[in-house]
Parts: sequence; structure tokens; C-alpha cells
Amino acid sequence: MQDAIAIVLFLASIVVAFGVLKPFILQLDRKMHALTAIVLFIAFVIAVPKPTPEEQAEREAADLAAQNTEIRSKADDAAQKLKPIQADDFAGPRKNSTPDELETLTRRERGAFYAAARSSQCDKVSWGFIMIDGPIEKDKWQVDCENDNRFVITIEEAEEASQMLASNTLSETDRPASCTVSTPAECSRSLAQKQANETEVVSFCDITVDKALVSSPDWKWSWDYRFGEDDNLVVTRGFTAQNAYGAELRHEYRCTFDAAKQAITDLKIVGPLGTQDLI
Repeated sequence: MQDAIAIVLFLASIVVAFGVLKPFILQLDRKMHALTAIVLFIAFVIAVPKPTPEEQAEREAADLAAQNTEIRSKADDAAQKLKPIQADDFAGPRKNSTPDELETLTRRERGAFYAAARSSQCDKVSWGFIMIDGPIEKDKWQVDCENDNRFVITIEEAEEASQMLASNTLSETDRPASCTVSTPAECSRSLAQKQANETEVVSFCDITVDKALVSSPDWKWSWDYRFGEDDNLVVTRGFTAQNAYGAELRHEYRCTFDAAKQAITDLKIVGPLGTQDLI
């Protein structure tokens, strides 16, 4: 009954809005005509039945199923070309990997393809490979998409996508590309490093050094800003400051800033009298 009322009100609002009933309401001015349309539309909105919890759950399930299907279509072709990883594929300690470790690595490599496909910035996965750099718990995969976006997938992302693939619950994300085919150097930087603001990092280091000095320093105009390991950023900057006796001496600080933790993890000042560790 409520559905029928909602439909009638909706049709009536359309009729009034477009003036189809104008011949029958000639005695009404334009304001009244518009007001009638608004009232009918509001009544329609109120009359429309809200979905039941079951209906809402069905809609959400259908949406997730559609996302899962779309993401799989973006990575299935490339993933099907993957071969099981063998111990002979590696050199050094990795050659001694157990069958279980190799099976896990193969599963995660497949998951890495789908982890990239989950991103809205990947149109279709073209290929990828494992980036071995240290212990197995730090494994990463480089995955390229046909639109030239490149993703560096962490072991956590690969594992998550692998589990979602097994349960058919792959969902889309807004994960940005790590770099592009034409800017490969960007892929060596972590997401936290990319998101960090150079000026803000330098200012944070400056303020920390300033608080440790006897007098305010005279900063050198330029500085060296580099990307360190993991999420670290390294700032080196020269300055002149007075010592306890009032002598102007040249110094240089080296500040290591963890972009993920938003904190300085190491800070040294080098001067005529040696190196001083502040942090």
C-alpha cells in the first residue's frame, strides 16, 4: 500500500512540475503551482519506504560481488600466467626455502597482482615480479598496470588480497600508484616519504636544534634533503651559533625524521669540538 501511495505522489509531482495540469489550475498563480510541486515531491520522499535490513544487506552484498568480479577481471589474465615459485629461482639463502615457504610465496605473489587491481588507479594488471631486498618478512612486489601506473605491493597488502581472493570479497581502494613507468625512481620511496612536506620536515628539525642551542642560530640558506631507508628522511643543514663563551662557530646538523611516525629518530650536531648526539 505504501509503495502504491509513493508511486502516485511521485507521478503527481512530475505532472504538476511540468505543467500538464495547467488547464485545470488556471486560477492558481505560478507561485502556487511551484509550491504544489514542492509539497508533492516532499510527500513522495516521506512516503517512499526505507529498505529493510534484509534488503539493505542484499544491496551491499550485490555491490561487493560486483566489485569482486570487476577486480578479478583486471588481474585474472596476468595472474593465470604466474608459475609456482621454485627454490632454484633464487640465489643465496633463499635456495634453502622449504616447500611450505615457497607455496606461501607463490600465493602472496598472486595476491600482489590482485592488491594492485584493487586500486582505482589500475585499469588492468599487465605483469609483476618479486623485489627481494632483505629478509622474507620484508618482501615486496612490483606490479605494472596497462595505464603505466606501477605499484610496489607490501607483504601485508599481498596477504590481505590473497585472503580476500579466496573468500571472493575483493573490494576497490583509493590506493595511489607508487610511481609510473616513466618515473621509476618514485617507487623506491615509501608512501609516507612521498606524503611528507620537505619544508615542514626541515622546519621541525630546525626548531629541535634551536631549542638545544645557547643562542638562536644563523641558518645557512640551503639544506640537503634525502630519502633514507624505510620511511626515513634525512636533512643536513649548516648554521652558525655562539658557544657558551660567545664565540661564533660553524656547525652542521644531521636530522633523521621518520615520516610514518612523524618524529625525529636521530639528531646529531657536528662542530669544531666534535659530534654531539641530541637524539
